[in-house]
Order: sequence, then structure tokens, then C-alpha cells
Amino acid sequence: MSLARADVRDVCFAHWPVEAGELAARLPAALAPATRDGSAWVSVLGQRTGAGIRGVPWRYEYAQLAVRAYVVPAEPEERFPQVGVHFLDVESGSRFASLGARLLYDIPFRHTSVRHRRSGNTFEIDGDAFRARFEPHGETAVADPDTLAGWLTDRYRYYLPDGSHGVTEHPPWKLAKTAVSIEENRVLDRLDLPEPVGDAVFRYSPGAEFRLKRRP
Repeated sequence: MSLARADVRDVCFAHWPVEAGELAARLPAALAPATRDGSAWVSVLGQRTGAGIRGVPWRYEYAQLAVRAYVVPAEPEERFPQVGVHFLDVESGSRFASLGARLLYDIPFRHTSVRHRRSGNTFEIDGDAFRARFEPHGETAVADPDTLAGWLTDRYRYYLPDGSHGVTEHPPWKLAKTAVSIEENRVLDRLDLPEPVGDAVFRYSPGAEFRLKRRP
């Protein structure tokens, strides 16, 4: 049972399709790209996190920017392995959260000056290699899991470089479409990821209660 808990708020999703073979060459040998409509996918998530310990009311807040690839084990033990995410890089505004995530969950957190700001209905994300403005519009609703937006967000595993996995626990994201203005995006170049092969998919979620478990 996980002792950590977090309120994840104002989540700004940016997803890009990439060529599966090119992404496979950049993943650990124990992992393989998961594909949808013939493409592999990578994503950037900007969010505010209020983290704490179960049973303790106090929480501390920080901004976070995560870069992920959608993967399955290259040699799965299960007949139908679940699609999950592999964290390639996580910028965190909290030194304590960065240390804890590396030690407890083996996720490559690093402490930076990443910022997540809100002005009215506009959210500004500012990280080492990614700066963007998100302006959600319309009502929020849980995406149909058979749609692309549902497939990209309805993920409950994270995979480690050796092919093992942890579990993410959260309700299905309530999503809204969003207008996005990207001012800087050097994420793919900085992490040596393949160039996009199609249009990006952007979504916003007001957030949810979120937990990680190192093992199921």
C-alpha cells in the first residue's frame, strides 16, 4: 500500500504521434512502443501537484512537467500486456518530491525552476525546454476509452527501464478541449526523440486524486 498521496490539478496534456521504429531505437531494450492507428506516441504533461502522506492533512504544492512515452514490455509475461507510460524526464519544483520519487518509485525526477501559472482561464507552463499557454474551452467530460483522447489519458501503469511496472491510481480524467500556443518546444530534441509524424492532441483536465505504487 502506498503511503504517498497527491492532488493533481490543472493538468495540461500535449501528445505527439511519432514513428514507432524510431521511438523503439530510443527506448530501453526491455520496452517497446505502444501504437495507436499505426503511430507511437510521446506526451508532455504540465500540472500542479499537492503532495502529502495518507492520513496527514498538510500538503505541499509544486509545479511539475513530465515527458513520457507510451509503451508495453518487449517480452511481456502477460498475454495481453497493458499499455503504460515510461517516464523519460520529470521536472519538479520540489527538491523533496524529486528525491522521494527517485528513491521510492525509480522515476527520473529532477529539481528545476519549472512553473505552472494560472490567469483566469489561461494556464502557462514554463519548463527547461517547453513553454506553452493552454486555454480550455467547453465542458469537461470523461473521454470514451475507445477514442484517441481516451487511449492517451486512460493509463494506469508506468513502466521502468527493466520492463517491470508500477501502478497509478486515479479516477478517469475529466477532459476539455483546449486552444494551445506553444512558445518553445525543444523537448524532443533535448531527449533525442523522433520528430512528430502528425498533428498534436491537446487536452486539459481540472485534475484528480492520484497515487503511485511501485509494485501492483
